[in-house]
Amino acid sequence: MQKYRLLKSVFHQYDHDTAASEAQRRRSNGFETRFTVGAETLFYTATPQLLQLQEKILRNERSIKDLAQNIPVAARKSYLYNLIIREIAATNEIEGVRSTRQEIMDALEAAPNEHKKFREIATLYLELSQGKVEPPVTLEGIRATYDSLFGSEIEEDDRLDGDLFRAGPVYVRDGANEVVHAGAKDKGEISEQLKAMLEHLEDDSASFLLSRVVSHFMFEAVHPFYDGNGRFGRFLLSAQLLHIFSAFTVLTLASQINGQRPKYYRAFTDVEEPLNFADATPFVHTMLELIQDAQVALMDDFELKQKQMSALESRLDVLVADDEELTEGLSGTLYVLAQERLFGNGLGVTWDTLTEVSGRSRSTTRKYIEGLETKGLAERISSRPLCIRLSQAGRSRLFED
Repeated sequence: MQKYRLLKSVFHQYDHDTAASEAQRRRSNGFETRFTVGAETLFYTATPQLLQLQEKILRNERSIKDLAQNIPVAARKSYLYNLIIREIAATNEIEGVRSTRQEIMDALEAAPNEHKKFREIATLYLELSQGKVEPPVTLEGIRATYDSLFGSEIEEDDRLDGDLFRAGPVYVRDGANEVVHAGAKDKGEISEQLKAMLEHLEDDSASFLLSRVVSHFMFEAVHPFYDGNGRFGRFLLSAQLLHIFSAFTVLTLASQINGQRPKYYRAFTDVEEPLNFADATPFVHTMLELIQDAQVALMDDFELKQKQMSALESRLDVLVADDEELTEGLSGTLYVLAQERLFGNGLGVTWDTLTEVSGRSRSTTRKYIEGLETKGLAERISSRPLCIRLSQAGRSRLFED
């Protein structure tokens, strides 16, 4: 299959007129939007390579859903929780925002009225994992989502001064402090460009997946805020893709992008290169590759953890056989804690979750918790809320050689 060439390379091989003619041919065979990039309108083409990638991604998604169904409920919850922490840390790191796992965990556990750093973004990602977030479809909705995502985190100097978005200019600079991108120049252009983005998303004649990926470029090109554009754009993309992908997939995108930042950034600059005539097709190809890479890593991890689950169950059987005091209730609770250790990296399980998973009363579940503490197999992380995890002895018996 012939590789899709950048129009810039056509220009260098031939001349400007040849490249312009090829750009027009691609436009007529592709999907042209009202969004402008320099003097051109953005377009993209559903190439055979893109269609093949899209098919692979959709097949991968079916495999991921099948693999996830084989994971116990408590383990799935722990895994999603761990993915949220990784995803927030990754999207922050891409923008140079420092955050630790502990800070994000504290934000996830914070009460609604409790001020914790990253509480707003943690809350919204948690709601995203639960399918409770609908992507905005209006300019007002974009601004409301931005306020919900960052809240008080935005510094005073970066507060928005327009009706909905920024009123002044914004620039993206590289490590040498050179300007590599200038966002939409004023509030009028910001509104028009975002309207073009929303209009494209509502066009039923466009591919759902490809249009969402293209909209990610559109949003980042506009840069409607003084701060938080990158993090907001990636959250928006995840919220949009949740309509066809699992929470597992969408909560791995920023982590994958973070690991391939040069490729991600180059995809943006290629579209904005004037000699590429606003052809977004290579950008879409790069983003689909990143999604596919995220899926493959996820499937590999699921398969590894399933093997580890089999080994865990064997060790638990041995432990129960050696200790007649480990009743069904105690061993079942221990199994849930072990699942959390395997899928959630020892973040702990709350009393409420253990009660929900076991189907027993809160008082009975508490007796199991205290029984495992007495036997030294579990330890308390906190009392309010009551949260426990495997102790060192428990980990040694179930995981370590």
